[in-house]
Amino acid sequence: MAAALEGDQTGAIRNLLRAQALAGPEERALAARIAFELGYLYLSRAEHAAADTTLLRAQDSDGHNASPDIDHLRALIADSPGTTATRARRTGPRSADRRER
Repeated sequence: MAAALEGDQTGAIRNLLRAQALAGPEERALAARIAFELGYLYLSRAEHAAADTTLLRAQDSDGHNASPDIDHLRALIADSPGTTATRARRTGPRSADRRER
């Protein structure tokens, strides 16, 4: 992953997408790792929809036995700034109570 190490996110995403397309269905661990790396790069560029799509595709192909990479990507997306879950956690029910007063 030389492109990512050199700071070329666009090149890294291109290479990961190519690797994702070439990964066979029997290579579930590799596909999960690619999805994690791809989702992480998308989140670092604030491309939340692309990260969500990557997660959904990985979950769909992984079925019920989600790998740790998929679970980790799910957690990163939930904690990333700008997502609904993060805003709700940050504001919480107390801030809504303060606004009513």
